[in-house]
Amino acid sequence: MDRLVAGGHLVRDRLFYAIIIAWALSYFLFSFGLNWGNNPESYFFESYIQAAANPGSLGGPVIGVLIPLVFVWLATLYTLGRGVQKGIEKASRIMMPIFFLLFFLIVVRAVTLPGAAVGLNALFTPDWDAITDSEVRIAAYGQIFFSLSIAFAIMITYGSYLPKKSDLTNTSLIVGFSNSSTELLAGIGLSPLSASWHSPREHR
Repeated sequence: MDRLVAGGHLVRDRLFYAIIIAWALSYFLFSFGLNWGNNPESYFFESYIQAAANPGSLGGPVIGVLIPLVFVWLATLYTLGRGVQKGIEKASRIMMPIFFLLFFLIVVRAVTLPGAAVGLNALFTPDWDAITDSEVRIAAYGQIFFSLSIAFAIMITYGSYLPKKSDLTNTSLIVGFSNSSTELLAGIGLSPLSASWHSPREHR
C-alpha cells in the first residue's frame, strides 16, 4: 500500500516533468552536433516537437519525442515499483551526484563565455524598488513554497519514512539550504548563458 501511495503522489504531482526530462535527453544528444543551428527556437517548435499551426489542434505522434518519453516512463515506473528506499532513494544516490557534476561543468562553462559578466551583474545587482512591490513578494513566496514542496503530499509521504528519532529541525535546514543553494547555482549558470546568447554575434 505504501508503494501505491508514494507512486500515486509522484505520478499526480510530477506528471508534467516526464516530458521535460524527455526533451532534456533529446537535447543532450543534439548538443554533440549542435543540431539547432543558429535558430534554436525554430528548431524546437518546427523540427523537434513539430508544433501544430493552431493551438488545440491534434496531430500525429512525434517519434523523436515519443521514444525518449517512453524511456522516461519505463525508468520511472521501474523505480517506483521498487519502493521509496530500494527505488527512489537508491536512484537518487546515483543520479544526484551525476546531476551536480554536470551542473557544475555547465556553470564553469557559462561563466567563461563572452558577455558572462553582463549576466552576472544582472543577477546580483539588486533592484531595491522591487522589494516594496507586493506582487514581487507574492511571486517570491509562491516560488519558494513550490520549490520546497511545503505541505505537498509528496513531502508528507517521504516524511513518513523517517526514523522516529530523526532531527527534523536539522533535516529541514539541510533541505532548505541545499534547495536554495542549487537555485542560486542555476542562476549563476543560466544568467551568463542568456547574456552571451543575446550579445552581438561578433562578441561571442
